[in-house]
Amino acid sequence: MSIFGTMRTGVSGMNAQANRLGTVGDNIANSSTVGYKRASTAFSSMVLPSSAGNYNSGGVSSNVRYSISEQGGFSYTSSPTDLAIDGDGFFIVTASRDPDAPQYLTRAGSFTRETVEEPAGSGIYKTFLKNSAGYYLFTPSQATASNNRFPGSVVEIPGDDIQATPSTSGALSLNLNNETAVGGTFKTSLTGYGYQGKEIVYDVTYTKTGDNAWTVSVTDTGTGTEVVPATPITFDPSTGAKVTGTNDILTIPAVAGRNAAISLDISGAKQLASKSDIISGGLNGSGAASVTEVVFNEDGSIDLKYDNDAIVSTGSRIMLATVTSPDNLVPINGNAYSASNTSGVLIANDPGSKGTGNLLISTLETSNVDIANELTEMIEAQRIYSANSKVFQTGSELLDVLVNLKR
Repeated sequence: MSIFGTMRTGVSGMNAQANRLGTVGDNIANSSTVGYKRASTAFSSMVLPSSAGNYNSGGVSSNVRYSISEQGGFSYTSSPTDLAIDGDGFFIVTASRDPDAPQYLTRAGSFTRETVEEPAGSGIYKTFLKNSAGYYLFTPSQATASNNRFPGSVVEIPGDDIQATPSTSGALSLNLNNETAVGGTFKTSLTGYGYQGKEIVYDVTYTKTGDNAWTVSVTDTGTGTEVVPATPITFDPSTGAKVTGTNDILTIPAVAGRNAAISLDISGAKQLASKSDIISGGLNGSGAASVTEVVFNEDGSIDLKYDNDAIVSTGSRIMLATVTSPDNLVPINGNAYSASNTSGVLIANDPGSKGTGNLLISTLETSNVDIANELTEMIEAQRIYSANSKVFQTGSELLDVLVNLKR
């Protein structure tokens, strides 16, 4: 038996417990960090060759492991850009907006909008999604990574965008009084939108031309132009319903710089013994409106909601990355991970498909740290560290005895 070996064994035990205390301290410090995955310390024995009459003490080695695949809890917020993943998968992020910037994986979905002028001095503003660690949300253009990198770009959404949607279709259902004299008219108006969000009012005029027979015309009140000339329609003498199959759709032609072509469905018209009146009607489209919020959908698509309640797709979307062995990812600063040779191939898919988890909106994933468990481990590490120090101390005392034999 070697006294020095015994002392080294005690030191090895103290070092191992110091590592354990280090992981416990990290876990407690990050217990409130969004998406944090706890670290733990595993131990393995180190054995030196011994004989039946001579035992050589070895030691212990420690290995830090991360519970990356373990799901955390959820907390719910009022921010539409707070995202969480229920199940497997990671958000793909980059360190900067540079196309060659390093790409990482993270479960920390506390994103906020960052609007910047790009290029500087151009007057063009772009908005990106950036999490609390400073990483930008990235969307790949293909499902499989090459050399642990996806082709693609950071997610970009319009900043203070203002948009208008011209009218392209509509419908008008109404009743025409069957007792109207020949030559009598009924007029109503529909409001549509032209290019650049300009409001356009169209007068729709019905004129009786005979028994169960009318014409309908449309006039642009802004220009006074009859955009749809008098078009004949007829009604069934028994039911009073419009005879379908002929002139069911009126087409308001496009006018360069003013309005798009509009298809107006008038097949719902009736002629009954009741006053002429509108049943329902309207044109699609919207006037100029500004963005009020970013809308994330569970399928990963991203829309913009405008102050007129219109919802328009941005064309951008969120895809989630998966790997075969997530616990073998390499942790880096900012609660992110990089792929390693043992973590497996990176594959990206839409949320909720092909093994990826579901995307939760206005939700954050909490850390998977159990404070009670960490405090227990801390006490254990403290006691075992103290016991190992006693081994070292005893070895030192035996060494003193050995040295004093010479005196």
